[in-house]
This record gives sequence, structure tokens and C-alpha cells, in this order.
Amino acid sequence: MKRTVVLLLLSFLCVYSTRLAHKFSSTVHPCDDFEEFVCNEDENGGLSPLFDSLRNGFYDRLKEALLKDNDVVIEGLKNLFAGPNITFQVDFPYHSHVPTRYLNLTYHNGLTNNTHRIDTTQIQVYLNLLFSKYTHQNKLRNANWTNEVYNLYDDVKAQVIGIVQNSTLEQEHINKFVSSFKQQGVDGGLENEESYFYVLMSALSTIQQRFIDLKNTLTLEADCNDDCKIKRYSNLVETAMNETVYSDRTLERLPFVLSIPQELRDILNRMFIRTKYLEQDLVLVPVAFFYVPWTEDSIEYMMKYNELIYQFSLEAFTDVVSDDDRFLQMAKGDGFKCYHRAGYCRAHIEFLEAVRLTTKIIKERTEDGGSGFSDLHWFFFYMQSRWCIHGMTEEEYACDSTFKPFLKQSTDFQKAFNCKPGHKLYTAAENMCKIFV
Repeated sequence: MKRTVVLLLLSFLCVYSTRLAHKFSSTVHPCDDFEEFVCNEDENGGLSPLFDSLRNGFYDRLKEALLKDNDVVIEGLKNLFAGPNITFQVDFPYHSHVPTRYLNLTYHNGLTNNTHRIDTTQIQVYLNLLFSKYTHQNKLRNANWTNEVYNLYDDVKAQVIGIVQNSTLEQEHINKFVSSFKQQGVDGGLENEESYFYVLMSALSTIQQRFIDLKNTLTLEADCNDDCKIKRYSNLVETAMNETVYSDRTLERLPFVLSIPQELRDILNRMFIRTKYLEQDLVLVPVAFFYVPWTEDSIEYMMKYNELIYQFSLEAFTDVVSDDDRFLQMAKGDGFKCYHRAGYCRAHIEFLEAVRLTTKIIKERTEDGGSGFSDLHWFFFYMQSRWCIHGMTEEEYACDSTFKPFLKQSTDFQKAFNCKPGHKLYTAAENMCKIFV
């Protein structure tokens, strides 16, 4: 009888412990599997499921649509290099520092065994139109990603305003920061963008017809090499796009690139997140940027759009939670050695403070029966795992160790991921895969 009771008790404890271990997910132990997750480069490269779906789903379907479409501009570009031994490959970069609207088009010469990448950045506006067409035609955009960003953005905004209002800053600065925060927000475009889809199709049709007319008159010099061909071709596409088109709303004749009709602009932005106070500009911020790490490669791009979630007015936020004297003390020595200028170190501090804030929000949601272990948790895993995957030099390690106290002090992070201070995750600081030490 006693043995039966013991066995039943052990069974219960196993089930109970399993439930605890799988509190956030049925496939991962937040602490135990962290190192395996972020360092298993061969299996998953440390990508979050959401970002992995962007890579393996969204871009593959975008590529499939492009290849199936036989777009006249892309086909014309390929025909410039046509030959019996020439093969082409289309690819969409998904790295954090490459905007999603870029296209890699490479051709392989079987005779010389050389592969050449065709630079398509000069025709990226046209490509953006084309990709928006595919996105809407094939319903590639996942509305849940956008909604998730909306919700987290609103939470961050409210939290930051509360922190600033309760700070010891001078009232003049408090009023300035709060006013700035309240004016900011995100906008995903039109609710019923399908009804405006004809505007996009009409614009593409106009550009393509103009392009065909211009292409028929294109002549290339005998000594025009690959670079020459690309330059001439890009100019051709730009000329076609700079022809004027009609806006159904205004019935005015407008330069297409300089003044895009509002309907079309909204359609373009539907695939992206756009800040409300920048709505007069064509600012395309890929949703994927909300799920990728802050890296030195992406820092210049991100600086231009500092309304993103984890950089949400964080210059002001950092002034509140980390005064200048503290920052300068932290940035001495190793910090400057790593980033070579104070701006990078400051950006790193802002990023870490933002991670702490958003982690706190996730913890509160989980305790209230909210999101639980979600793509937002994977978001943090992915951001930090990039440091592990890419590897770090001695200088970078020294710089990173400068900022580890920020994360070590974050009890919110430990609670959010059910990690105890004595857990192996918090040991072996020299192991860069255990970045949260």
C-alpha cells in the first residue's frame, strides 16, 4: 500500500513538475533550454518562430509570386544578361540590417564559373510596389503580428509616460517628454485596403507600359560591361517611374515618385508599421524590425526611426532611469573601446532598459492570465542570441560585460521567465551564450 502511495505521489510530482517546466510553452523550458536554443546554430540559428516564419514562409511565398508573375521589369533585367550558359536566382534578404523590400538577383555564368549579384537598390521603389501587390494578392500579411505590435506599443507608451511623470526631472522637461510621447503612435494603414487595390494595379500598369516603350529604344554600347548595363537599366526604370500618373482622389497630374497618391501610399504602408506623426512621408518600417536585435549593422537605419518599440523615445527614457553621470561612468574604458564612440554605448543602454521595460509588461500580462509564453518571449531570446551566433571579439565581450549589471538587476526578467538566481543560466559569465548573466 505504501509503495502504491509513493508511486502515485511520484507520478503526481512528475506531472506537476512537467507542468511547471512547461508553464510558458509545450516545447521549451525557458531557462534549461535557453543555451541549447540560442547556440544551436545548425538547427535553428537562434531565430524566433515568428521571425523564422517570416524567413521560411513570407519570403518564400513572395519569391514564388515574383517567379510566377514574369514581371516585365525583372524579366527585362534578366534578359540583359541572357545566354546559353547563364542561370538566374532570386532571393530576399531577411537579415536585420536589410530592409525587406530589397531583392537579390544573381546570375551564374557556367562557362567562367562566376556568380554575380545584381544591385537592385536603385529600383527599390518599383520593387516595393511589386511586393505590395503580391502581399495583397496572396494575403501574405499576418494581421496578428501587427496587432501584437500595437498592443505592446500602447503598453510601453503608457509605462514610459508614467515613469516620466513620477520622475524628479524639472517640470518643464516632464511636460516636454510627456507631450512628445502622447503624440506618437503606430498606424498600419487603411482598414479596407482591398477597395483601394486597383490604385496600386493601375500605377504598376502605367509604369510597366512606359517601361516597355522605353526599353524598345534602349541601345547598349559594345563595350558596355555588367556595371554599365545595370546603370543604364536602372535609369530606364527610374525614367518610367518618373512619368506622371493620375490620382483618382485629386484628379491632378502628379509626378509618381515625388508625390505618391495617398490611396497608394496607404496600401504600401499596410504591410508595414508607420508612425502617425510621419504620415506625410513615405516611411516604410518593416514589421520584422520589431522582432530583430539591435546590431551595429542596423544601428544607422534604426536611428532614423527612433519611434520603434524598444527605442521608443528612449533617449528621454534613459535620461529618467539612467542620468548622464551614471552613463558616463558606465561608458568609460571598455565601452568606448568596443563601440569607438559614446553614441553606440548609449544606444546599447537604451536598448537594455527597453528590454527590461517590455519584459516587465509581459510578466504583468502573464500574471493576469494574458499572453503567457508567446512570440514576445522569443523576441527577447532572438535579440540576444544574435550576439552568441555571430561571435564576439575580446573588445566586444569587454563592452558587453560592462552592461551585464543592467540585466542581472532585472528581477522582472527572472520572474517573467521563471528563472531562479541560482540557476545555471546565471553562472559562467565568460560564456557569451549565457548573455543574461
